[in-house]
This record gives sequence, C-alpha cells and structure tokens, in this order.
Amino acid sequence: MNANPIVSEILSGAILSIEMELEEFLARSWRCDSLRDGNNFSVKFYDKFGRSLTSKMLGTGIDSILTKFCTKEINSGDAFIQNDSFLSLNGIGDSSEICITQPLFAEKELISFLQVRAQHDDLGGINFGGTSTHSEDNFHEGIIIEPIKIKEGQKLKEEIFNLIVQNSRQPDILKDDLHLKISVLNLGAQQLKELIKRYGKDELKACFSDLLRESKDAFGNLIGKNIKDGKWKVKKTIAPNHFGSKNHVSLTLLKKGKELSLNFTGSSDQSERPINCPLHGNGVKFISRLLTPFLLQLENDTEQRNNIRVNDGACKSLEIILPETRTLVTPDFPAPIGLRLITISSIISGFNELLFKASSGKTRVGFENLNTLSFFSENKKNRTTLFRESIGSGSGASFNSDGMSSVLPISGTGRIPVEIAESRYPLQIIREELTVDSAGHGKFRGGLGVTKEYLLKDDSLISIARNDDETSVLGKLGGHSGSQSKQSICNKGSNKRSLPSIISSEKIAIGERLTIQAPGGGGFGNPLRRNIQLVKEDVLRGYISRSIAMKTYGIIFKNNKNLEIDEKLTKKERDQQSKKKK
Repeated sequence: MNANPIVSEILSGAILSIEMELEEFLARSWRCDSLRDGNNFSVKFYDKFGRSLTSKMLGTGIDSILTKFCTKEINSGDAFIQNDSFLSLNGIGDSSEICITQPLFAEKELISFLQVRAQHDDLGGINFGGTSTHSEDNFHEGIIIEPIKIKEGQKLKEEIFNLIVQNSRQPDILKDDLHLKISVLNLGAQQLKELIKRYGKDELKACFSDLLRESKDAFGNLIGKNIKDGKWKVKKTIAPNHFGSKNHVSLTLLKKGKELSLNFTGSSDQSERPINCPLHGNGVKFISRLLTPFLLQLENDTEQRNNIRVNDGACKSLEIILPETRTLVTPDFPAPIGLRLITISSIISGFNELLFKASSGKTRVGFENLNTLSFFSENKKNRTTLFRESIGSGSGASFNSDGMSSVLPISGTGRIPVEIAESRYPLQIIREELTVDSAGHGKFRGGLGVTKEYLLKDDSLISIARNDDETSVLGKLGGHSGSQSKQSICNKGSNKRSLPSIISSEKIAIGERLTIQAPGGGGFGNPLRRNIQLVKEDVLRGYISRSIAMKTYGIIFKNNKNLEIDEKLTKKERDQQSKKKK
C-alpha cells in the first residue's frame, strides 16, 4: 500500500519533529551535567520490524529485543532497558550508555518503537564514567544489562530499576534521569497517537514503507551513477603510537550494480586492550547506519542532496560482511570494548578513503574527528563532577571546495559552551581558537582544527581517547595532509610536557593547564594551483601564515601591510617551485 504523497510528506516531517521536540525536552531536564551540557543523547523512531525511519545515526536498535521477546510478550505500556554492547552496539560510547525502548500501539496493533539513548556519567566499572585503557574485560566497564523489561503494563519494575541505579556512583542522579527517559517515552507515545488519530494507522504504516523505499532507491541510484563496478582495499591501524601496528581493521569495498559491500575479513585478532569493537548482531546495522550517510558526498548538487532521505532503506545499499569470531570487530565476550570509539574512527576514515578511490575523487579526502576528553574531580564538599567534551576537527577538502573547520563528531554532540563550562565545572577556558596552518594545503585546502586550553581549578583525573594514525588526515592528488592531534600539560612553572593520544585517569593538579589541538583535514590537489586571492583571504583570516603562503602556495606579497600580491613574482615563484617538484 502506498501512502498519499502529501500525507506521507506531512507524516515524515511530523516524525522527525517529534524526535527533535523530545530531545529538546530532555536537554532542558537532565540532572546529569554532562548530558545536559554535552548533548550526548538521542531519540529515535523505529517501525515494528526494527527499521530506522529517520536520519538519526546513533541508537541501539531493537533487534535484540525482538530476538528475545516474541510478539505476544510485547504489550502496550511496556518499556525495555539495555546497554549490552555484545548484543547490540549502543551508540559509540561505553557501557554507561543506556537505552530505554517503548513499543507503540494503535487499536492493540504494534505500530512502532520509540527509543531514548543517553550516555550517563557512571554505571559502575573500575573508573568513574566507565571507560579505561586498563580494562581487561567487559566487566571492568560497568554493569551489563541485556534487554529486560523495566516497565510492564505501565507499572515500573522497582526491583530491576533499583538494581541498576545502585550500581552507579551517582544513584540519585541516575534514578531521576531514568525516570525522565520513561516520561519522555510516554510523551512520545501520546504524540504518535495524535498522528494516528488524525491520519489513521494504515496511512502511517504506508508512510513508513514509502520512506524506506524512497531512501533505498535514491541511494541505489547515487551509487550506480557515481561508482563503477570494482574492488578496493585499505588497511587502517588502530592508534599505532599507543597500541603498536598489529591492531588493524582491513576493509574491502566491492561495487556491483547499485549495491556496495564492505568486507572486514583480514582484520587483526581481538585485542587484550579495550579497542575491540563488536559488530556482530545488531552491530552490523549500527555500522551500516553510521557509514551510509557518507555516501551523500557522491551527490554534488546541494539541493538534490538535501532532498535525499537517510534511513534504514538506504542501508540496503551497503552490505556489511564480517570475519569469523575472535577478531577486532567480532570479539568474544567478555573482551574489553571501552575504547571502541577509536576503532570506529578508523573504520569511518577507511570507508571514506575507499569511497574516494571508488568514485575517482568525487568525495572528500581524509579527516578524523571522533575523540573523547574528560576531567573527573571531587572537591572538598564531596561533589563529584565529570566534564566530557569533544573538540572540533577540520574536515577534508573535495575536488571543488575547501573543507569545513571545527567539525564536531557525529550528530554534532560534545562541545560545551565556554560560559557553561566555566560556571558548572572547576575549570577555566584560557583560549579556544582555530589552529593556524593546521589544514592540509592544496588547490582546495582542508578545514582547520581547533586548539583549546583549559586551566584546572581542582585536582582532577584526565582521560583522553584520540586516534593518532596519521593516515586519517591524508591529502590527495598533491594535497598535503592535515595536522595531527596534539595534547600537552603545562605546570605552574611553565614546564610543558606532551601527552600520548590515549590516557586514562592521569592526575592533573590544580593550576595546571591542558592544551588540546584537534587535527586538520586533508587537502585536495596541488597547492600551487590554488587561486591566489583565496590564499590572500586565508592569510587575512589567520587560517594560514604568511610564511606558508610563500613556501607552500608560492605567493609573493608586495608589502606586509595590506598584503597586496605581486602577480608577476608570484607566477615566477610558482613556476620555479613546480620545476623543483618535477
């Protein structure tokens, strides 16, 4: 059955609007500081078969619920809670990410599911917040919750609820925030009932099918038009400066007709370190939902690109093939997984590199922006705070445009405004600025990364998780690579020491300053072919230095005051540099 196209458009907008409205409600209501300020949460609709209906990429999904509970066991008023990453990859964080899912009914018929995902401050584990580089198994990372009913027939199952809450170092805060999730699910159920009352359940179900079909067709056409049949391979090392070169993911992209397959066969054995990333089970859907939106880069027309829907229909165009068990992406339980974010970062980087090769340069070049930074402190009043933040990196350039600067991680979560950070946490932001010369230079340059400096006002424990693989920010076709991430601590005596890209619960004393520099994006094409006026604008804006303008772009200025370009000398300089490179 096809929905009325006008009604289908209204309903698809209404579903997305409900998700956004519920997220706005949550943003104003969380007790957990890092949730309220960092926005690491999401609300997501699924149809009754577990298919995602909107472009939201993060969420556990409901496959593990449908596997464990038969249709007769799923009733109106029920709610399911879970965080077990081996059954279903919950977002990209750690075990402190809890999902609560509620089935939605109309006239006793199951119509859809609504899910709230959020990364809470603590759910046990050897460290406050869960993640640790020292985790030896999954049990070190917090209590494990397989899908169970937290609410049955509108009645809260108090014994299960209390068991989960008491495994947190902040039971009162977790208790209130779990109640908030349940309230939001009830609100979402009421809003969906209003849609059904107005348009009818059959029209809504038909709309679901149309949304999925339209997305599948659009992505199939996008792939068919822009990628020739063939096979491409890449190998990405996971944080080689920290874990060595033996840990890697191998990715093989195969294009046939209108479909792609991504094969992970050849990835290294599961690690003793917490960089394992279980993709079996619902993890296959998760990684497909995460990677599919990058295919939109194949559409060069901005208006056309904005009109393409992204949902599980699009994921039909990307098949995920996994190796046998006991690999980095198919580890056996209870392998440690708390830093799987770093492995996911390498997967995203590798997939984008494969797309660039497969499309003959139609997509953006290298960039890396998945990272975590946290401060944990406990002051004299025994008030604990966990400050979590992500710092914007530069995206890669393309064949016709510069990369974007200060791009936040997937879904745009993580950055906390300076005013909020300084008023609620024991720290001061000394500076936050785009990093000069951090972008990969080229005919089209990459985006700039951000440098941020923190002054600690309490003794704290700092944790950082960033990928240090330089191949993530490679330039292409003569373009230069973007700068890599850097981090350092400066003590009161101004002695500065560098930090590795991955640390866990390292002590940093009151009065010390931490500086984080996010990577820049890779450049595209020969820098000597960049428009000279664009180089001048970059210098005026402080994106690149004058020395780089001359050394890398071959620009000669007549004077240093108004940066007027000497076009004759510039042409001569560029010709000379070109000859030297040959």
